[in-house]
Amino acid sequence: MWFIAAAVFLSSFYGCSRKKNSFLSRAWHNTTAHYNGYFNGREALKEGVTALETSHTDDYDKILEVFQTGAPEQASTINPNADKAIKKASLMISRHSMLIKGKEYCRWIDDCYMLIGKSHHYKKDFYPAAEMFNYVIKQYKDKPATVAEGRIWLLRNYTAMSRLSSAQGVIDNIEADIEAFPEKQTGHYAAAYADFLIKKEEYANAIPQLEKAIANTKNKRLKTRYMYILAQLYEQVGDKAKASFYYAQVLKKNPSYDMAFNAQINQALMFDVASGGSSADLKKTLRKMARDDKNIEYLDRIYYALAGIAINESEYDEAIKLLKLSVASSTSNEKQKGLSYLKLADLFFDKPEYETS
Repeated sequence: MWFIAAAVFLSSFYGCSRKKNSFLSRAWHNTTAHYNGYFNGREALKEGVTALETSHTDDYDKILEVFQTGAPEQASTINPNADKAIKKASLMISRHSMLIKGKEYCRWIDDCYMLIGKSHHYKKDFYPAAEMFNYVIKQYKDKPATVAEGRIWLLRNYTAMSRLSSAQGVIDNIEADIEAFPEKQTGHYAAAYADFLIKKEEYANAIPQLEKAIANTKNKRLKTRYMYILAQLYEQVGDKAKASFYYAQVLKKNPSYDMAFNAQINQALMFDVASGGSSADLKKTLRKMARDDKNIEYLDRIYYALAGIAINESEYDEAIKLLKLSVASSTSNEKQKGLSYLKLADLFFDKPEYETS
């Protein structure tokens, strides 16, 4: 390939010159730093992140994590890839950094530092990750895009550490320079900001940030995930109409089976007869789900959702029947069984049948 030939040619002249700021020296170190190390390290980390995201287990009883970094035991699976990325990037820095009088002339070195920081972050080695991101922010003030990326990752890092005061400081610094913030990083920043606000349980404030993340994210999988979380946030603040709307939007995006199942259940739970909508399609979908053998372990949730529709339509006897089916179907989900029993108790109390309640 042309860049290998170029690197071989240039190495004969300036292979060891890291302190001479000349065209050939810059060309040599830029070419080899990129193609001989950084590229391979970046690809190794990308491969590890893909595997980590695939193994990430979502808990649909809670607001989903904005970033799929896995539990500590899952995160360890990325270590070989992350360690390879750190080794490659560190080697490129030691061999090809052209830091002359405080200015770096090899344009891939900041990327190498960021790669090291990201690798530590995914390994959940948060302190060395923060050290790298802080170094990039301070060292590359003449590169706004690099500083912005460093700050976003530092925000993610502090949020993951539950160092929310430190994370707020990063946000304050970003907002102070927001006019110079690179537009292409708007989506990533908005997602990181939303993650921070969700961790603080400031759900109403997280909504506009997540909406901004959706509007500025091209990745279809991420956009669908953000939509699901947005629906959950609207559910948290009591806006059933918007929660139902976004659950419906998720279903249009061909999500994973688990996400589609939970979106359908939650959309049914958000049904409100006062909104003027029809429940016929929702009930038809839920009853079809109940007949599917793949959903046998989720029958308790399906019947609970159907009971919720019945309650909203003032069909209380039908709701009681469905809730009893939900309880009878619960074999391992004690939380769902408790919710179904509690809803039954409320209905019997309102009859009133106090003893049964």
